[in-house]
Amino acid sequence: MRWAKIDENGNIVQYPYDVPAQLKKDYPSTFFNKRILPEDIVELNIVPVLENYPEMEAFEDPNFNLVLSTTPEKGVDGNWYLNHQKIEKTEEERLQFIKQKEDAIKIFIGTQLSGTDWMVIREIETGTPMPEEVKTYRQEMVNLQNHLNFPFLNEEDIPQPPEGYTQLGNFGRIP
Repeated sequence: MRWAKIDENGNIVQYPYDVPAQLKKDYPSTFFNKRILPEDIVELNIVPVLENYPEMEAFEDPNFNLVLSTTPEKGVDGNWYLNHQKIEKTEEERLQFIKQKEDAIKIFIGTQLSGTDWMVIREIETGTPMPEEVKTYRQEMVNLQNHLNFPFLNEEDIPQPPEGYTQLGNFGRIP
């Protein structure tokens, strides 16, 4: 946990505040338990600083990095928070992010297709035809790489496995 020391007006005097090391320096004649809880030191004007997490979509933005601020801010609830700031990505960072996203989606597609690979092999080796709905599903999965939203696909962009083939279900969240 992160900590800050505040003055009697509620302004930050020291951040970060190293609990317990700084406590021992500032209060040498006071005994503190090994496990220090916020309620144990709030009277000393030492407060926890929490990390304020943005929505997951904010981490998926190809144009911005989220950087944790270094200065706590007091929230409307009275707690102190470190917030994330949006910093514009360089062109190199943006292209690298898109490439990583493309690679992750391609792995996702391959994983989804692997559930029907045995049908492809069976058709080649024995002539037993793969059901048309499975062929359609496989082709739709392959076509995702040409989708208008690629590589930033939404749940509704992902084809559903054919009825009766629940074993082909989603092998995880889309990256």
